[in-house]
Amino acid sequence: MKYYYLFLFIILLFGCDKKDIAVSSKNNRPDKPDSVYFDKLVHMECLPASATLDSLQRYIGDFQTVESRQRSIYYLLKTKWHRIQGEKDSTLFYFDKLTINEGDVELKILKFLEELYIDYQSSAAVAYDKSARIFSNIKFAEQRNSLFTFRLYRELAEAYYLNGKQRESSHFNDLWFKNTPNKKSLWVQDSYYSNQFVIAHQLERVDSMKIYLDKVEKVANQLNNERVTAKFHNYEAQYHYYAKNYEAALESSKKFFNYYKKIDNLAYDNYHNLALAFLDNKELDSALYYFKKAYVVSKENKEEINGELYFKMLAEVYDKQGDFKNASIAKDSVQKHYYAFQEKVQNDKLEELKIQYDTEKKDIKINNLQSTNKLHKMLLVGGAFLVISVGSILYMIYKRRFLKAKNEKLEIENKKLNIEQKVLQLQLNPHFVYNSIANLQGLISQGETTKSVNYLSSFSKLLRNILELNREDFIPLKDEIASVTNYMKLQQMRFEGLFDYEINLPEDYNTEFIMIPPMLLQPFLENSIEHGFKNINYKGKIEISFAITDKKLIVEIEDNGTGMSNSKTENPNKKSLSKIIIQERLDILFNQKSKESYLEISSINQDEKTGVSVKIILPLIED
Repeated sequence: MKYYYLFLFIILLFGCDKKDIAVSSKNNRPDKPDSVYFDKLVHMECLPASATLDSLQRYIGDFQTVESRQRSIYYLLKTKWHRIQGEKDSTLFYFDKLTINEGDVELKILKFLEELYIDYQSSAAVAYDKSARIFSNIKFAEQRNSLFTFRLYRELAEAYYLNGKQRESSHFNDLWFKNTPNKKSLWVQDSYYSNQFVIAHQLERVDSMKIYLDKVEKVANQLNNERVTAKFHNYEAQYHYYAKNYEAALESSKKFFNYYKKIDNLAYDNYHNLALAFLDNKELDSALYYFKKAYVVSKENKEEINGELYFKMLAEVYDKQGDFKNASIAKDSVQKHYYAFQEKVQNDKLEELKIQYDTEKKDIKINNLQSTNKLHKMLLVGGAFLVISVGSILYMIYKRRFLKAKNEKLEIENKKLNIEQKVLQLQLNPHFVYNSIANLQGLISQGETTKSVNYLSSFSKLLRNILELNREDFIPLKDEIASVTNYMKLQQMRFEGLFDYEINLPEDYNTEFIMIPPMLLQPFLENSIEHGFKNINYKGKIEISFAITDKKLIVEIEDNGTGMSNSKTENPNKKSLSKIIIQERLDILFNQKSKESYLEISSINQDEKTGVSVKIILPLIED
């Protein structure tokens, strides 16, 4: 039985020799060359997060002038600083500003590394294309003797590990340790020996496990750090298990478990591993207790677990206790999870086959078109009369088929209208919800308790309104304004100090009885904040106005951002998507018979004022 969970292959580096990372505040100047910061970043790989943030803050403080803050190295340092703090929006904001010139070898490698860290998912296999890109950058770095080639070796070692190629992972882990300038650091040594132990564990090489376990223990004793010592006990438990010394494995597992209990950070894996250790020692009651506790904790923490493995182990405990009824129930669950997994595998295979089929279908279509072109050439040679005759016949056939297909399409579209209306509303929500949660996580990680509570309160209120209001085709204007207000407050917390907003509404309007489609304004407000204000050096402002004229409700949104013509780096297709979706919603709701509702979007560029103006004209609907 070898179902212990080991921590994923993640390089844990927490400290270097002080002489390597010393920072002199007396010499901080905005005109330091990039090479100064490259040298500091080389040694920063072995700093803990808190010390890394402190160092980055000092480096960023070197850039005091507007000109110095246009340098790529500044954007890189800001990207790294926000990423470590878990601030996704700010991380992507500064990462997008990073421009690399042809000769900027080190900056190119560092930008690629940041891209990997931004995309990193520790629990999933690394896609082939990402591994290929790491290889490509290693070749580029080796040819140019980059300072950061060793960092790329480390990333490839981790990629191989996640893809189950342990021998290749060990090779590049060796290359990383051989080439890192920080190998004298005890923390770097601990990381290297730990990685090699985990690889040996995966390959079930007991002798190698013992060699690297002894090295981890030696470094742990020198570091005298509780977390490192706890990690050693975890490795020690795995080694004793493979050495069939189950009593010693249980004692080591308890030490590891008690450390995480002490810091109040117990998770499913902790309970699961301890349960297995009790099971190996035939302490069935304790094993059953911790297996059940593991399942409860996984539900509380919303952890994704290997259900097939869990119920298989639970069934084994019940069998050994003679509780065959519960053992049978657990085995049924094993089968359910097994079939669910197999169904997922089959679905993935079917999807691959579908892609292959679509590709082959396109190839056949291309061949058919080529054959048709040859036929047309032959017809031209045959004479004008034959061409005209055949062309007329083909045109009539084509037109008849086209009209038939169009009529069938219209019938399908009519059936889909009611469904699409709901789908279009839902399409407006996921991006904002995802980024809001990421931003909240960043605030919590910084210890900003008050901001976190305010942010969570506004976000939960807005989310509740969205979930409730999206069930309706129309909602009172009062509810839409409340939703917009909550949304704008959230965005102001995300982008602190970036913009103000103002909602203008005549006092005599009864907003409880004026009806409007839900979530109508948010996409344009998002465009103003995340596109219009992206590169401005002044405070942005958004004005939202409501007016009633000739039985029409007119909503105007105006910002003082860069305007559409000045956003050179923006993808025009992306920015027009909200307009397309909103216009489709308006067409479905109001424009089936006549043009009762429409959008007007224009760029403002007059008297040194720039921005975008959005006007939404709706039929006045009163409840």
